Amino acid sequence: MLFASLQDLLGGEQIEVELSEETTAGELVDMLEDSHPALKRFDRRFRVAVNQEFVSNEDRISPGDEIALIPPVSGGASPHLRASITSDPLQPDTLTREVMNSHCGAVVSFLGTVRDLTGDQVTEKLHYSTYQGMAEKELLAICREAAEKWNLGGAVVEHRVGELEPGDVAVVACCSAPHRKEAFEAARYLIDTTKERVPLWKKEIGPDGTAWIEGDARVPSSVD
Repeated sequence: MLFASLQDLLGGEQIEVELSEETTAGELVDMLEDSHPALKRFDRRFRVAVNQEFVSNEDRISPGDEIALIPPVSGGASPHLRASITSDPLQPDTLTREVMNSHCGAVVSFLGTVRDLTGDQVTEKLHYSTYQGMAEKELLAICREAAEKWNLGGAVVEHRVGELEPGDVAVVACCSAPHRKEAFEAARYLIDTTKERVPLWKKEIGPDGTAWIEGDARVPSSVD
């Protein structure tokens, strides 16, 4: 389903595409841009909705879903929002560029890295685990909250899972805003709220054994 200027650009209210069962929203947009080159002129200034709810690029599309491309509404341009959990190394420079916006004069990126010492505990490596589907939805909700509170041009949070060593980047939170005060405050909100609400857990592995960090507690692991 197409709306507003997208209808004019592609010549109708609807278009048909054939998708595999493993297609994500991001892959759908790639396919549409390949089959309808005029869409590239829109420079992705639209969001994808599935069954009347906005989704991220990584969300999968199922047979029978109602899909819509939503351009910015009359009240103003929609911010670029995205969140994901990945086992791949994070790319802070790429994520920073992703939120840059010609209307925004400030971009703030926070990197959370693995340290080798916590208090008197030596850390040889960390293992992050997550409830992925819920975690990605909560991360995206946090990005939306920040964008509404500080009128952001963009907000992206990516968190890595799996085994990480000291010096590895575990989380990146980036945002853009018209002014630096809003950008700094929003970036802090993104990372602080992620730590408070998103179902992610880390296991510390060191010479003295292993332990899960759950809230303020350090719970020794029964499997070393």
